[in-house]
Amino acid sequence: MVTVTAAYIRESMMDPRKRVVEGFQPVMPSFQGEITPPETAAIVEFMRSLRDVPRVDAQVVPAQ
Repeated sequence: MVTVTAAYIRESMMDPRKRVVEGFQPVMPSFQGEITPPETAAIVEFMRSLRDVPRVDAQVVPAQ
């Protein structure tokens, strides 16, 4: 179990292989050196803003 904090999100973006959930493959790329600290902070703030957006249940339709 992990408490998701801004530090955890930053760590996951920069070193995604550090904590891989059991049963999942470590496929996320690292963003280390690809985005700046202000860009990382902006992504974290965007993610925080999503907690106030109502959820929408959607049915997945297979591609044809």
